Formats: sequence, C-alpha cells, structure tokens
Amino acid sequence: PRSIELFNQVQSAINQSGASFAVLLGDNAYPDGTHADYDNRFRRETVPEALIWNRSQIDYAAIGNHDVDLQGGLGFRATFSNPIPIAGVTAPATPPAAFPAEHNYSFDYGMAHFTVIDSNTKSLTEELASWAAADLAASHSRWKIVVLHHPVTGAPDRIATLTDYYKELIPTLVEQGVDLLLAGHSHSYGWTYPMTGFMGDQPTFVLDTDRRYEEDAGVIQVISGVGGTDVRNFARPGWPHPVVAAGFASDANGRAESGFSRVTVSKEELKVDYMAADGDVIDSFSIIAEPEPDIAAKLGLANPATGEWVLRHPDGAIDRFYFGNPGDKPLYGDWDCDGTSSPGMYRESNGFVYLKNDNTTGPADVDFFFGMDGDVPIAGDWNGDGCDTISIYRQALGAVFISNVLRTATAETDYFFGNPQDRPFSGDFDGDGIDTVGLYRETSGLAYLRNEHTTGPADIEFFYGVANDAIIAADWNSDGQDTVGIFRQTARRFYLSNRNQQGNADLELRGFGSGQAVAD
Repeated sequence: PRSIELFNQVQSAINQSGASFAVLLGDNAYPDGTHADYDNRFRRETVPEALIWNRSQIDYAAIGNHDVDLQGGLGFRATFSNPIPIAGVTAPATPPAAFPAEHNYSFDYGMAHFTVIDSNTKSLTEELASWAAADLAASHSRWKIVVLHHPVTGAPDRIATLTDYYKELIPTLVEQGVDLLLAGHSHSYGWTYPMTGFMGDQPTFVLDTDRRYEEDAGVIQVISGVGGTDVRNFARPGWPHPVVAAGFASDANGRAESGFSRVTVSKEELKVDYMAADGDVIDSFSIIAEPEPDIAAKLGLANPATGEWVLRHPDGAIDRFYFGNPGDKPLYGDWDCDGTSSPGMYRESNGFVYLKNDNTTGPADVDFFFGMDGDVPIAGDWNGDGCDTISIYRQALGAVFISNVLRTATAETDYFFGNPQDRPFSGDFDGDGIDTVGLYRETSGLAYLRNEHTTGPADIEFFYGVANDAIIAADWNSDGQDTVGIFRQTARRFYLSNRNQQGNADLELRGFGSGQAVAD
C-alpha cells in the first residue's frame, strides 16, 4: 500500500538523520491500535526501516485516538515501555489515576525536558494540566517541550471543543515556560506563532514573521502528522478540520510532502526543521535563547520541600544533588575552609545544623545544636579567617547572634539591628574581607546593610526588587565587594546588581528551578 511505502521512505530518512531518539506523536499503529496492528507496524518483511531504527534507537511515544480505538491502548502499552511517574520516587507528581500509568510521563535528554500527555480524554484536560504544571515546574532543563496527539489550535478534533482545550492547556504551558508543543493527529505539517494565552475570549499570540523567536515569548505548536500517510487536503468538502488559526505562521503553500520534524537543541537555540522523505529541508524556524551573562559567583536554588539543590557555576555548568529533609532551611558556605562552598541545612524541629563539605548527595559531615525555635540561620565569614560559620538572626527581637565556630556554643557577639520579621542575609558589603549582616524588608523591597557587628542604624539603605522577592548577595563581578541580587519566583529569574544602591539589575539570569536562592 501507498502508506507503507511512504512510511519506509520517511523512516529511512530518519535513520540517516543522526537523530538520538524519536518522539512519536500518536496514532502509532493503524487502524485500531490492536496487537495485530502493532505487529504489522514492526514487521520485517514490510517495514524493514523500522527494525533498522529500533535495533539501536529509542522511541518515546504519545498515545493517539487510533491507539485506543478498540482495546483502550493495550497494544500501545505492550509495545512501548514508557517511564512510569511516581511522585517522590521517579517524578515530582503522579498523573491523574484515571489514566493508565504509561500514558502520561516525562523524561530528560541533554538540556531538554519532555512532558508527554494523553490528550484523548478532553474532560480531563484540566487535571492533566495541573499534573503537567507540577512536572514542568520541577524541571531545570534549558528547554521545555510538551508532546501530545491532538493540536490545541489549527486542526481541531471533531469531538473536542477547541476553545476549552486551548484555555485549559495553553495558559499553564506559558506559565511554566514551555518552548515547544509537538502534536500529531492532523495529517499535515504546520506551526504557530508563539501562543501567549487569552485576552477576553480571543487567543493571543506574538505576530513575528522572521522565523526567529525569542525564548519565553510564548509556546509554539508544531503539527507534524505525515510520517506515513498521504497529506490531507484541507479544501476537501466534509473534512472535519476546516479551521486554520489566525496564529499560524504561514499559509500551507510550500511543498506538501510526507516527512518528519527534526528538533535540534543547543545552549543558545532550539531549531525545528521539517525534513522531507528525500532528505530536503522544506521548512524551518528557531527559538533563540538569551545569552547567559558572565557571573563570577556560584548561584543556586535549594528546594526545601524536596531537598533538591541545583547550583550554577560561573562557567555555566550545573550541579544537581539532594541534601536535607523537607522543611529544612538551606545554608551555603565554605565550612572546611578549602575555598569551595557547599550545602548546609538548619532543622527548626530540633534546632540542629547539618553541614556537608562537598556538593553531592549524602549525609552531613558536621552537625550540632544551635539557636532556638524560630531563629533564622545565616552563613558567613564573620572574622575574615576564610572559614564560614553559622550565626542567628532572632526575628522576634531584631537581634543578631554571631558565632565563629561550627559547634554548639554561646554567641561571641550579639547586637540589635532592624525590625522584627526583617529577612537576614550576609555579605562583604565594603570589601574588607569580613562578612556582615544585611536585612531585607520584603514588604517594601528595602535593603539595609551594616558594615560592623554592632548595634546601630544601617550604613547603606536602598530599594531593590519588589515585595516578596528573595534576596541574596555575592561578588557577581569579581571586584572584591558583595552586592545584592534577588530571585523572583513569579518570573523565575535572578536580577543581580553590581552596586549596593537603587537601580536596574546589571545582570539577569533565567532561573533553573524553584526554591530558596543561595549564592557564594
């Protein structure tokens, strides 16, 4: 049949493309997704190119309506071994129980995170969107890609209500910073401008015709559904896909040929090429990442809910590990005086400090009792000896208690500074080699810095950030002086200043997860 011939041609092109793996967009075995249909999908005599591919490469599959037609996806589940997400074990969240375990899952490859959704039950889209949000929020990958069978726009399913499907899914994907949405179902190829959500009852998008889109501009949907069947004629009377959204990037007036979408990612770019079966590139577009700034300090996010730490080195390399229990307060400092900072935790439930001397998963190297219930721990080199220790800010009193040893001991210095509920942080604000305490009034965005360990007013005060930003300080530009920065959870961005004064950020960096910001 013509469809088998086309499939072998496209699969042969994929085999020669150098792809690391394939993402299948549903309707993986015609006509009904039965065991027999899947046997035919991988039969040596008729589809040899598929066997050549699967001898050495992996397929990650989304489930389509033809995969569930007669047997509810039994053939699909018997054929593909997809990851099974279990909250707290293999994934940050478990998908809705109404779905078989392998229908909704996620995986990472290189700097890309893929979230795969079963779009066949439209009444459960809202629940799936909540699961996808939790999954995507936990990802620290450079690029985020969502995979499903039914497009949200452009070629609607004949049963679904397009507006509801779009409304329930796209705002969540935009909020979670998704870059690309891959869909099948329609036997065609097309892509949208970056979709941004809704205004009133109208979908919104970024109208940009240069085929180079800024990261975070919105979600671009690609329909790539002609890997083995004839390209469908949208002008044919009675065909139930009459709508081509105003947000689509161009009219379908180029070559209409079977093929596949090749996605290539690097630190700076996500590129989509539509490859014809003969290997020609028919169409392409790119999503361009903003260049990462040069930041001299180590910067990170520690998630108190999960114990996961994600640290970014000045060269852009990322460390990921686990340390601490849920609810612990993260600390970061050079505990063993070797010039390298590592994680610590303060456990309010028992008043203990737990410190580790390397940036890896494992137990604490040092632990001791220090402080009282409700105290806020602060890490810093309080005497300039090159070693960080733990001190306490007692918010109820507006009092600082300084200790220069890593053991249970009475504070060596104590003084009053700030108001109750101010948020403490530390830094060498005057470049003298000694860390002192700063305070951030989160309700107003005011920062107060003091250069001595004595009671008195702030030496410097200024506005930086907005209410509820999380403040940190480090030497961002290697000038010997620590200056402020904030992590804005709502924007998932760091805004760093090279001056301890009011003004715009000198450096901006996209966040790589969620949690409490740490820096050194």
